Amino acid sequence: MTLNAVMRILRVAVCMMAVECMAQPVDGIVFNPMGNFQFSWPYSGYTPLIDRMGRPYVYMATKQLGVVVFDVSEPMDPLPVDTVSVAALGGLRATGLTQREQTLYVSLGEFTGVTERAGLAILDVSQPQNPQMISRWDSAAFDRGSSTVVVQGDYAYLGAMEHGVVILNIGRGAPIRFVSSIVPDPFFGSKKHSYHARGLSLQHDLLLVAYDNGGLRAIDVSDPLHPTETGKYAAANIDAEATIFCNHVCRVGQRAFCAMDFCGIEVVDVSDPSDMKQLAWINPWSCTSQPLPLGSWNGSPGHCNEIVYSPEAGALFLSGGDTQVLSIEEVQPRITGQWGAPDDSTGTWGVDVLGNTIALTNVRTPGFPFISTHGGLQLLRWERTVGASSPDDFPANRFSPYPNPAGEAASVYISGTPANGILRLVDGLGRTAKEWKHLDRGSRALELDRLPLGIYQLQWLEGNAILARSRLVIAR
Repeated sequence: MTLNAVMRILRVAVCMMAVECMAQPVDGIVFNPMGNFQFSWPYSGYTPLIDRMGRPYVYMATKQLGVVVFDVSEPMDPLPVDTVSVAALGGLRATGLTQREQTLYVSLGEFTGVTERAGLAILDVSQPQNPQMISRWDSAAFDRGSSTVVVQGDYAYLGAMEHGVVILNIGRGAPIRFVSSIVPDPFFGSKKHSYHARGLSLQHDLLLVAYDNGGLRAIDVSDPLHPTETGKYAAANIDAEATIFCNHVCRVGQRAFCAMDFCGIEVVDVSDPSDMKQLAWINPWSCTSQPLPLGSWNGSPGHCNEIVYSPEAGALFLSGGDTQVLSIEEVQPRITGQWGAPDDSTGTWGVDVLGNTIALTNVRTPGFPFISTHGGLQLLRWERTVGASSPDDFPANRFSPYPNPAGEAASVYISGTPANGILRLVDGLGRTAKEWKHLDRGSRALELDRLPLGIYQLQWLEGNAILARSRLVIAR
């Protein structure tokens, strides 16, 4: 294994050891870290996309490099295999991604700081390791960049920031053609800051727009030539506490889950787009307007940015900035898991999920609103815990591996275990590497040797319930 690979394992290990092993809540989500790849300075990531054809690749829209393709066939060691450069994208930066079969759609145009023209690139990814340009479009009429793209039928929809939503014809066999655009009402809401079309969620003819300080908007796109704003909503209770920043939106059924930056997550009833109503507001970081106009935005331990839905998990996953990823229960919205310790100098911008794999993009920041010193890709696996006993039944400090990180051998010290428990060692791919059954009460040491390099998880089970976890890193 290369020195860089070992260093990556060690960096993950340090982060994992900083989080004390704890008993899991009833019906929650836990995150198991796999591999990561860090760009050299000053490169940084925006949005990841796991290949939707089931192939072992992840695409990433980056700030400075264009579209980077990662081979993740070895998830402990993701490697970049090709790049569609900024020059090949017409000098515009890649910001967002979506995929339909063998075609990748890329929103173009930097939208933070120095802005660029908004654009769209269409790439053939029938050979993911060698993407080919099919078509590209941009326009100086939309000069604030674009943050995201969604596709349905013959049309693509760009979130074009201050210029609202741009609709493009992407019909097969034709070059990209401009169809129309719409700027949602810029005077509705608190009017504290500029309004930007940041996030989009499209189902049938209803396009939901995360409109930054302008809240959530509903656009009827049944006639792409004449899109119409049919609803607008901004939460007064959030605005009374801090400042609305609706960064992204994901619709599940008749509810919209909104990423509200440092004010957490809002759930909105969109069954009647003309009369949207708040169903829940989850405010994990206690956002506030005091003492500054932007309140606790700068330095908040979390900033929700992108949000995706996993039907397998029955949960939504959010990139949380300094708190790198959170899971939100869909049926009864609540935080069911999170990963990433605040103030660890690693922050996320984007998130994607497919099956039980999560891809996160690390974004490099200038020190605000949080510190993140490197950019790149992180891979995690999520796992649902169901029906666990009370955390007090088995305090987490009853077992721990030593040394950690270890060479090829380590010991697991157990004390005061419940009767008939199971201790299981699981590798980074979720496979059981070792297992001890029918452990009774008492203290003992269990020896682990000849383990391959990698990140492992120790699980204490009773029946099918995982009561506690600890992590072990083998790096030599």
